[in-house]
Amino acid sequence: MEIGDVITFNGTVFSQASSLRANLITTREIPLHIRQDMPNPSTSFNNNPGAWGHALWGPGLFRLGQPFQISVKLDISVFRISANNVEIYQFPIRTVNWNVITAFGMESAYWMSNWVEMKCIRSPTTTRAPRTRRPGNGNGGGHGHGGHGGGYGSGSFSSSDSSESCEY
Repeated sequence: MEIGDVITFNGTVFSQASSLRANLITTREIPLHIRQDMPNPSTSFNNNPGAWGHALWGPGLFRLGQPFQISVKLDISVFRISANNVEIYQFPIRTVNWNVITAFGMESAYWMSNWVEMKCIRSPTTTRAPRTRRPGNGNGGGHGHGGHGGGYGSGSFSSSDSSESCEY
């Protein structure tokens, strides 16, 4: 990721969820860790440059049984976190390798992911026509490959094709 890039994930939280987690990951660090223990109305934001940092708390991102759309935008000194297109939190960049994020991971069996999308400030050139936007209501529509869901929220997702990694 570089400054200005945005990663967005869309899905639905199951009604019996207990803990939801998402990470932006490098080969050595976790620059951004998001965790919400249900039914708490607040979210923990943290990082791990080799050991866990001090958690910061912000508003809840997820609701039991509800669809969600969370975006993380990399800015000069913060990750800007938005829920349903409204910025609700800024987490300070506290790791050295924040600009070499290699994966996005969701750690939970308590949500279903519909899709994951990354918009790059400098999208790579491609001869392939851009895909249509995935539905934003959290009710399905994933492609089931290349980081686009249709699956349950366990594991990490990354594009299977370098031409798919940044869309515009």
